[in-house]
Amino acid sequence: MKTWQLWREDKAAVTRQLEEGLRHEGHNSAFGDNDLIIGFLMVEGFWSVLTETRADLLKRENGYPPRMLNGLCALRELAGVERIAQSGKVLGDEALLRMVGFQAEQIEAARSDGRLRVDPEILSNHLITIPYGQKENYEGSEKRGEGVGYKLVVVLNIDEGHERVVGWALGGLARSEKAMLK
Repeated sequence: MKTWQLWREDKAAVTRQLEEGLRHEGHNSAFGDNDLIIGFLMVEGFWSVLTETRADLLKRENGYPPRMLNGLCALRELAGVERIAQSGKVLGDEALLRMVGFQAEQIEAARSDGRLRVDPEILSNHLITIPYGQKENYEGSEKRGEGVGYKLVVVLNIDEGHERVVGWALGGLARSEKAMLK
């Protein structure tokens, strides 16, 4: 019985196969839609804040580490998926799943079974365990309406070929973007 498998990324072999017109199995990814902002979040340390934050009132585990589910929630927001039931774009994306910590073999097993690696209901249950707008329990967080938290404003240069983060500001939820960028 096989107990392990090695998964390799071989860009040169893929390029050669495509140039020779050979059949090559590949999978599309939505990572490129947000790679600039994801890279920024990682470099500046915000990605670890998003993924490592643990809800104080987490009642039970969903079978996955909270950091993985937090990462999927963040990616779902970046992808502009409003309803969890429609989050297959993120939950079925191999590159995004690897980024939050899933192993290639786990992803491939789910794909070959014709299912998503994480069921949208698990993501929904995870979000229910996070108390929304309860109290100002983190330094610098502010209340706005029912919500309590932070706001991240990012200024991007979107000129083709020169895409980059120009500046950013982090502040309480009640602060205006205009005041934050002064």
